[in-house]
Amino acid sequence: LGSEIVRFRSAALLSAGTYLLSGLLRGQRGTEWAMGSHAAGERCVLMGNSLRRVASQTNEIGLERQIKAVTLGAFLSSGTAKDFTDTGVALKPFNPANLRALPDGHDLVVTWQRRTRRSYQYAGAAPVVPLGEAVEAYRVRVFAGSTLLRSDVVNESTYRYTADMQAADGLASGATLQFEISQLSATAGSGYPSTVGAKAP
Repeated sequence: LGSEIVRFRSAALLSAGTYLLSGLLRGQRGTEWAMGSHAAGERCVLMGNSLRRVASQTNEIGLERQIKAVTLGAFLSSGTAKDFTDTGVALKPFNPANLRALPDGHDLVVTWQRRTRRSYQYAGAAPVVPLGEAVEAYRVRVFAGSTLLRSDVVNESTYRYTADMQAADGLASGATLQFEISQLSATAGSGYPSTVGAKAP
């Protein structure tokens, strides 16, 4: 629905072509970012198990192409060419999960769990999903209101915002902060962000 993938557990037929969907599972396949952007009249596509990705090269990202989609058994010449630009969305890392920002003395320690586009099965009490990128890296941005205080890159799912860093950023005890975490991709750049709020110790 729009840019969000929504799954449902049941569909009750109300009348010809009209169904009541229930048991909705929102923001599937990393589309949480699109949950708040819906509008009347947007596209709605029923996706089945036959969905597949058309192979393309990373150097085609951002380039306008023309594509044709025709019904099975029809000639390609019967289709109308449509403009299409691959934005690389399918390669962007999912937003990190389970963000926490907890005080450790006068420091703030932010932790999170990475997500992945690769296939995996959860196992154990604290499962670790496979890394879907060549290198594990995250961009951490620290905000006070709408003011960006700093932006750092770390190679683990932990960030320590030390007392010295807070002092250098001109923060007083009790100041309201927001941390924004995005996983980085060498191919698609910054992934979708997750945020967590905290108070300066």
